[in-house]
Amino acid sequence: MEEQLNSNIKHMQFPEKKKKAVFLDLDGTLWNREIIPDSALEAIDKARKNGHLVFVNTGRTADNIPQFLWDMNLDGYLLATGMDLYRGNENFRKYYIGADRVARIEEFLKKNGAGYSLQEEGISFDDPKFAFRRTIFFQKEGRREWMTRQSLDGLETHSRDKIMKVNFDTETPFDLHPIMNQEHLDILFYKNSHNPMNGFGSAYRGELTDAYHNKALAMREVLEGFDGDYELMAVGDSENDIPMFEEADIAVCMGNGTDLAKEKANWITDQIDNDGLYKAFDHFGLLNPI
Repeated sequence: MEEQLNSNIKHMQFPEKKKKAVFLDLDGTLWNREIIPDSALEAIDKARKNGHLVFVNTGRTADNIPQFLWDMNLDGYLLATGMDLYRGNENFRKYYIGADRVARIEEFLKKNGAGYSLQEEGISFDDPKFAFRRTIFFQKEGRREWMTRQSLDGLETHSRDKIMKVNFDTETPFDLHPIMNQEHLDILFYKNSHNPMNGFGSAYRGELTDAYHNKALAMREVLEGFDGDYELMAVGDSENDIPMFEEADIAVCMGNGTDLAKEKANWITDQIDNDGLYKAFDHFGLLNPI
């Protein structure tokens, strides 16, 4: 499968002897529904023993990271799309959207009839529409909820100063560009987000993040704390991984990734459930001693 997918880029040569800093997206890349393939765990273990660094680089906030992933003690965890950064398991930097911007985002979403959720580091505050649709989605998908969630009313005892990202959910698509341009935001539409049959409780879902911070900038920030010169390798599967693809020396898209993500990658590996991550590590020499 790899041979067919990468026939158009075989002429590209990538150095294999330099130590690499590998940045992994989670959903659709490292795991499906929080289950990591054994081959991926083996690849990560071998790569780190060979002197390479391995980081998580995800849109998930800290409270939405299962404990077993923290227990892997990776070289770092870049969370909330570059807003919450860890070297090892120690946080070294946090960014926030800001209360005034959050208030304007809320006003825009409410005006367009959307449900929404405001996410802090360890808790999510959901309005009634968002909470209802999320409950249906998780029930039908059979998924586990890792994050602590409260009603939006509970935010009155907190501060909007600590919000890192805003999720939205609506049955009626609308133009998000006005608020994106006004507040300098990026948007990620969730996979299969536009569903005319309103399956899984929603037709139009995604998240708004601060465009001043992203997965690409987070890569450089975390490496400031490591000695040595590392080649950057990014592995992902969707549009929100493209910034780190563009920043990396090597960009790998999973075989189950979106068409646009594949277009932006240097290499396309196999699907996640067919040892895709292991094959990518093997192809770029991370499994062999330097």
